[in-house]
Amino acid sequence: MITAAEYGETSWELSVQIDQKQGDESMKFKLRVKGDLHIGGLMLKLVEKIRGQRCNRQLRGSYQK
Repeated sequence: MITAAEYGETSWELSVQIDQKQGDESMKFKLRVKGDLHIGGLMLKLVEKIRGQRCNRQLRGSYQK
């Protein structure tokens, strides 16, 4: 059996793809997660990545004007 300490030390790279309803291109992310990360923590990491990507898109759009 795996101890709690061993379980928390293992990590995985998780690939996530989010498809948009309105036909926008899908977003793809890679997240490094550990065994002790709960689903709420995973969702928080994903939201932070999405916000960062949206902010970068807005900045790139303002430079093109």
